[in-house]
Amino acid sequence: MSLFNILDNEELLNKFKIIIFSKRISNAYLLHGKDISNIEAIALEFAGMLLCENNESTPCGLCESCTRVKYLEHPDLDFVYPLPKREESPGDDPFKGVSNRIFDEIESILREKAVDPYKKFQVTNARSIPISFIRMIRKRAYLKPQESSRRVVIVFDAHNLTEQGSNAFLKILEEPPPDTTFLILSDHPEMILPTIKSRCQHVYIPSINHEVLISKLRDMGIEEAMANILARFSEYNITQVYELINYNITDLVNYSINLLISVAKWDKVEIKERINELVDYYKRDRKKFFLIMKCIQFWFRDATLLSRGIMEDIILADKIDRLEKFVKNYPFFNGEGLYKAVDNCIDLLKSNVYINVALMNMMFEIKEKLGRKGK
Repeated sequence: MSLFNILDNEELLNKFKIIIFSKRISNAYLLHGKDISNIEAIALEFAGMLLCENNESTPCGLCESCTRVKYLEHPDLDFVYPLPKREESPGDDPFKGVSNRIFDEIESILREKAVDPYKKFQVTNARSIPISFIRMIRKRAYLKPQESSRRVVIVFDAHNLTEQGSNAFLKILEEPPPDTTFLILSDHPEMILPTIKSRCQHVYIPSINHEVLISKLRDMGIEEAMANILARFSEYNITQVYELINYNITDLVNYSINLLISVAKWDKVEIKERINELVDYYKRDRKKFFLIMKCIQFWFRDATLLSRGIMEDIILADKIDRLEKFVKNYPFFNGEGLYKAVDNCIDLLKSNVYINVALMNMMFEIKEKLGRKGK
């Protein structure tokens, strides 16, 4: 039985059950890995196990506790998460001064999370977990559980604890409440205070299996070809997949192909227009900008595979006709050099090189590495 329809982590969940039935439950667990959405889903399932009333099977999915956890409404289940930056109050109310819009957003996030545990818990413009949140949770953590035998506190994005918040949280872990378990979640555990980590049981959460992720995307109504593209673009990270769904990948691929056509023709007017467009994307929607960069790299990757007669691992399979035409027209193209040209551009941007210069440099490199056109 799974409260949240967890994907591909049966072995890990069985380990949690053994811990619970052997009554070796720790005060704090650090759940970490590369895919934060997967970590969050596992944490909710673990919380359901800890709060379930059934002594023989957990989570049973039938008891009152399981029902409440399923809807994220259990009185003994608390959440700590980053909030938008504001002036820190000396009290223990992290929501003092928070707008009604943020309250409504948090309620909406919880409703969506109950339906789909893989949707990232992310409040708009949230930057850090303030000390006031830790003060509030400290008071609750030392109270006797209302309905279950213990209380569970899930700390989302724990690496975003402020310095003061980290120190306050450390004090709780140094003298932990007897009936409270903290589930501390992070995809950047190296940013968490070492003394906090030393007081936790560490649990690595592996990423979802490739085939399982694609199956989930198909269950969401996404066609298999696009599911494969989303999975590859996200590097099989479900957190990234949910972000990518908001973009029209087909349009971005077509845009990237047209950009490369402009470079191949070396049409200076078109190149200038493309650079201006990319600069605008970089300023307004950086995610979209880097997706275009990835589209360009995947094009050159697939063209290289195709030139070697390798068909089964091509990502942009729906563009196979255009890829074949490219390989025929540019038989001397340097696939590795073309891929590297994009990496070089990104490295220049990270070094704060003027973006127009970085993009123009990439265009020159691409033109050079295409080689002479075939007859």
